[in-house]
Amino acid sequence: MKNLVTTITLMVVLVSCDRANDCLIAIENNSTYNIQSVFVDTSGGENEYDAIPAKEKSDYKKFDFTYKYAYINAVIDSHEFIIQPIDYVGERKHRKGRYTFKLDVDDYASRKLSMQFIEE
Repeated sequence: MKNLVTTITLMVVLVSCDRANDCLIAIENNSTYNIQSVFVDTSGGENEYDAIPAKEKSDYKKFDFTYKYAYINAVIDSHEFIIQPIDYVGERKHRKGRYTFKLDVDDYASRKLSMQFIEE
């Protein structure tokens, strides 16, 4: 029994340490629109997020790294809202930590989306 408790404790510590070294990103929908899906490519990985209701936040997903901005394709009412980075020259890679990409619809008619990078 003592060995079982020791083993479980060790597993929890190892998993916690591993997560501390991960780059984890959540998507926050700061708009008044429901997002059907979001595809994110940080150049350090790609992930697809499921529906995110207005003013809600997704679960975190793992990436190798991120910059302060990324390629984002959010689908709202079957329309694509895209943020397309030009390049990452001079930008620092963020490899460890929890981050949130806070999305907002700036202009629905022109499909303009904005993003705020939040370090947690």
